[in-house]
Amino acid sequence: MKLVQTQYRDLLAHTPDAILIVNATGHIILTNSRAEGLFGYPREALLGQAVEMLLPPHARELHLAHRGQFLEQPRGRSMGVGLELYGQRRDGEEVPVEISLSPLSTGEGPMVMCAVRDITERQETRRRTNQMFRALLECAPMPWWSWTRRDASSWPIRKRCRCSDGSGKNCWGSRWRC
Repeated sequence: MKLVQTQYRDLLAHTPDAILIVNATGHIILTNSRAEGLFGYPREALLGQAVEMLLPPHARELHLAHRGQFLEQPRGRSMGVGLELYGQRRDGEEVPVEISLSPLSTGEGPMVMCAVRDITERQETRRRTNQMFRALLECAPMPWWSWTRRDASSWPIRKRCRCSDGSGKNCWGSRWRC
């Protein structure tokens, strides 16, 4: 374990993501300071613990199965593509994350490097953008529909706009009021 820690410590110290190196039994053997900050645990509290401690309780059992499958066919990949993934902080708060996995071959056996990125800010930006887009469409002079990738649902714009003369006729080129 000392060899792995020495070999990767400098690399991990300078990465922008939270990094966990996990052995074949699922125990954390190395972390960086970003992981400590993201999850709220000091390094000493993470080392030797099962990586599942950083997951919400409802995801832990399924993760055990997925971890086993990954070790059978290890390859670099993003985890949970198309799914919303969450980590769990020490205080119990769930945080939305993206996770990339990379297999490592070491003298101490196979290991997995997990790069974890907090996407809270990205999700908040997306939420605000969607709010502004909906507000803009509410005042559009014609009906619009929008589909989201996540659930493929549509939402019609409820506000009706009329020609300024109130006729409701086809008013292309005319002034509109909402």
